[in-house]
Amino acid sequence: MNVNYNSLSTGRDTLLKNGIGDTVGSPPISSSKAMRKSWLVMFVLLLSMTFGQLASAQSIVNYAFSSSTTGSLDDLSSGATTMLTGANDDVATAVFPIGFDFWFMGVKYTHFSANSNGQFRFHASAAGPAIGSNVSTLGANAVTLAPMSGDNEVNNGMRFRVDGTAPNRKLIIEWNQFYVNFVNLTNAGNMQAWLSETTGKIDFVYGEIFNSSTSSQTRSIFISSSNTATTAGSITIGAVPVWTPSATLTVNTIAAGANPVGAPLVANLGSAAQGSRVVYSWTPNSVAPTDPTTLTFTAVTVSTTTPNWVDNSTDEAGFLVTRALDAGFTTGVVTTFVPSTTVGTTGTAYTSAQTGLTAGNTYFYRVQLLLRLLEVPELQVLKQLLLVLLTIG
Repeated sequence: MNVNYNSLSTGRDTLLKNGIGDTVGSPPISSSKAMRKSWLVMFVLLLSMTFGQLASAQSIVNYAFSSSTTGSLDDLSSGATTMLTGANDDVATAVFPIGFDFWFMGVKYTHFSANSNGQFRFHASAAGPAIGSNVSTLGANAVTLAPMSGDNEVNNGMRFRVDGTAPNRKLIIEWNQFYVNFVNLTNAGNMQAWLSETTGKIDFVYGEIFNSSTSSQTRSIFISSSNTATTAGSITIGAVPVWTPSATLTVNTIAAGANPVGAPLVANLGSAAQGSRVVYSWTPNSVAPTDPTTLTFTAVTVSTTTPNWVDNSTDEAGFLVTRALDAGFTTGVVTTFVPSTTVGTTGTAYTSAQTGLTAGNTYFYRVQLLLRLLEVPELQVLKQLLLVLLTIG
């Protein structure tokens, strides 16, 4: 057996011993011709980082809230897909593709639906079901995002567009000529919701927003994945808006307006010009974890191997061990999730027994650390820690 080894990540020499374990400085031993193998093992510490997350133990408090009064609405006058046309009161759209995988509260979503009242929902597939025509309260296990709750209206339909290229795309949903209440206005502005692919960020952007009723109205602005204290939160509108994670939605009183020409702008929400738009933003936790350490291999035979590593992070959900027959991880992919047993501490040893290897094949192994708190694109590679190439022959 010939052994070729190059280490860039562990800082120590590791020789894979035949079915027994790793021995520093000792050559592997073979007891028969059937057990003769040649291994090329290369550990490459990848510097590029993307982000991932796990669909468990998520909390709305892991989203950092921020606001701005210097935003601008995106121009959707071209290239957008129409969802509704004309004046619409209490009308829901069909289910549409987001255009990329979007993770919210630890769950991957690929589709969305919305209504003319200013609410929208995520869906795991095109099957939906679509959102109702008016959603003003939280629902158990119902993902609802509301730039505006209650009974409202659009006077010029709804549309959406996906901008950018992977992995930095953005979905823009627009309520065109949107206003609080349902008396038609001739001068209403637009309202938009943005979803960002790589960061998992959610933005609500407000244009010329009026109350079309001559009476005051009460409305909530919220995001939620269910109806509990850890899955929902809402905004108190103000010069300095306040975000409150809670199952009890904040109710804002919006002063009486006028129609058919709207006035005044909703205080601390409506704006008259680009560059002065109110923007509410929620960004998921994005603190990178610490790499696992002390990677070794045991139980190495012509058909098996066991990666071993030591946890060195305090916020992981677990580890994903992936093997494939190509460096792009598109062929012969086998993944194994190893859950964390010691969140909050470090120093725990983990293993993942790999079986079913075939002599003559080249296998690529990837060990990935998954954060518990991150809500961004798929368990892709939170931190792509080690790429292991094994050639068996």
